[in-house]
Formats: sequence, C-alpha cells, structure tokens
Amino acid sequence: MFGFGINKNSDLTVHRQLVVGLKTYAMQLDADSRMPSESKLCHQFYLARMTVSGALNELVKDNVLYRIKGKGTFVKKQQRKVESIKFLLPGPGCLSNHNPDANVIQRYLAGMLHEAHKENIRVETVICTADHKNTSLQPEQFSSFDKDDNVFVLSQWWHPVFPALAASGCNVVYENNQRMSPEFESIFSNWYLLTNDVVGAASDAVSYFARMGRKKILGFNILDSQFDCPDPRTIGYRQGLELNNIAINENLMPIIAYDAYNNPESVIELIVNAYKKAPFNAVILPSYCFAKLFQTALIERLGLSCPDDVAMVSLQDNEINIELPVPVSAMSLAYYELGIEAVKAFSRGTFTAGEKKFAPKLIERESSQRGAGATSNPDFLENINNLTEHSVLY
Repeated sequence: MFGFGINKNSDLTVHRQLVVGLKTYAMQLDADSRMPSESKLCHQFYLARMTVSGALNELVKDNVLYRIKGKGTFVKKQQRKVESIKFLLPGPGCLSNHNPDANVIQRYLAGMLHEAHKENIRVETVICTADHKNTSLQPEQFSSFDKDDNVFVLSQWWHPVFPALAASGCNVVYENNQRMSPEFESIFSNWYLLTNDVVGAASDAVSYFARMGRKKILGFNILDSQFDCPDPRTIGYRQGLELNNIAINENLMPIIAYDAYNNPESVIELIVNAYKKAPFNAVILPSYCFAKLFQTALIERLGLSCPDDVAMVSLQDNEINIELPVPVSAMSLAYYELGIEAVKAFSRGTFTAGEKKFAPKLIERESSQRGAGATSNPDFLENINNLTEHSVLY
C-alpha cells in the first residue's frame, strides 16, 4: 500500500525513514486526500504512536500535510513551478546511433519529452565531458546548480560527481539499475529513485527458459573494476538457477567486462569457446548490444539456428530489441515509461526523496519456439525525431 518499509538496521533513523516514506506517499495522492490514521500506521510499521505522531507533525510543519480536528490528517495542495529539467549526458554524440548506448538514452529522453511537453517544461540535454570518460567529470562543473535545479541522472556511471550534486542541493531523479555502492547510500536517500528490478528480470528470464525445458542457460559473470558492488544481472541469474533447482555450471558463467561489447571479436570468441565447453540452448543477454555478436558466434561460426537451437532473452527494453535481426524476447524494463515518471517526480507539488520500483515483464518474440519475428514499431523514435531541446557542454 505505502510503497516503503522501515529498516531498523539502516543508518537513517526510524523517524527520518518514516518522514521520507510518508512524504513520498503523500505526494502521490491528490490534494485533500486523507492520510491513514496514526493507529493504522502504528500497526502497519510496528511503531510506537509517539514515533508516528512525531513524523506526521513534522510533515504538517513542513506544509506537506494539514489536520482537521476530529477528522484526521490530509494532503495539502502544493504549488511548485518547474521550468526545466537537466538531462545529464556523458559526451558528444551519445544520441547518435553510432554510440552503443544511444538507443537506451533515446528511449529515456523520448519519455521525458512526451511528459514534459504536456507540462510545458523544457528538457535540456547537458553534455558533461568531451571524451565520454567519467574520469573527465569535474565536481566544479556543477557549482552553479542549486535547490531550484532539476537534474536527471542515468546510472552509477556518474559516481565521481555524486557528492558534488548532493552538495549543490539540486533535485535529483536517479535511474537506479541496482548497482549501488554502499558508500552512496546516504546520498541516494535524498534523491528520488526510479528502480529497475534488474535482479528480478534476470531471475525471471531463467524461470522462463526453465518452463520451456531449456535449462542449459548461458549467463555472464559481469565485472566492472569501477565499483565494489556485484552486478545485478549476475545476482539475478544465480537466483533464477537456485529458484528452478538448476545446478550452477561455471562454464555457463564466463567472466566478461562490463563494456566488453567495445571489443566485438573478443566477445564472439568467448561465446564460441563457452559453447564448446558446455553447449547451451538458451542465453540471457546483458544488453541488446550483445545480440548481433551472438548472431555472428552462433549462426556464422557455429552453424546453429536461433531460436531452434539457442533461444535468447535480453534484459533491455523490447522496443530496442524488436529491431534486431534475430528473434530476441525481452524482460522489458520500459525506459520510455521511466522517462515519463522522472518528469512526474519533478513536477509534483514538492520534490521529495523516495523510490518507485518497476517490475519486469516478459515480451515474447518467439525466442523459444519456431516462427517469424514480431512486427517492428515505427513510432518509437517519434519524439526523438522532433527533438528541439538544446545541448550545452558544462
């Protein structure tokens, strides 16, 4: 119901967790909606009445809620004018189809533009480096940001400037793909998170194949030297195997670098060698970038057929995968919808920290059975083609 819980082992106090959670919940309600009673909140979160009352009192003081004696606590109408949203981009050309991440960024941006247009909000694409390397990010780039700025941050790639963004006091919506280093927990607690359940997506992909009788599933042990935290796709793959009582075969979990698609031939060789060691009949693709490499490895190098011999499910937006030359199903993570949600988070009456979690859903494209592929969607770049926002280099 509330979309949040109380973790008594967290670094944040119970009071602060409750204030943030109730504020996020209230902001998703219409003005003058009645909040749950104190007794109901006490029962829901197993908290003392004094703790609950104190949290509600703070929100009343902050003009988020108001009370009517004898009737209850209600959501106060908020007034907040949002004129623009800054979409941070890693470098020049990242919206070009020559960039491997372009389709992903385009989908987010298309969703943001769609919603921002309805709200008469301008979306500014802010290019932050000249070479696409996060080592080139400089904290002073954001010294001009303040509490009135609204900033959209796409992934933990931006970690070198997280402290600077937090210090600026700007409003941040952060796309959380569950690769969250513990050192940033306090920073994330002040931002609004759009959480893609990547772990759940990978686990569900394993279950999908298992139901189809395909239990020799190739996953990846994905490593990134920049971060201490494990990759959620690897975690989800292992969880899916355990859930379906499939023994872990290390030969079906080859180690691969986070950005391995930048060296296509090495990936193709890795796939071919993995198949020779342990022939697989299903693949979980970390991203759509790997699909064409698998096509080369499986069809051209090994003489296999897709989907008859090997079926594939990607952990990325179906609207991207639908254009691929081989039939690839997807645990769709709906980047377009997340772009819409980002604008909604900024344009609510008051900006508040919180989280909205998106569960994956399977979009099947005959990847486990014989048959033709799906029909492509000609409209998915509609908003991108009409892009009029300006880009600046910070």
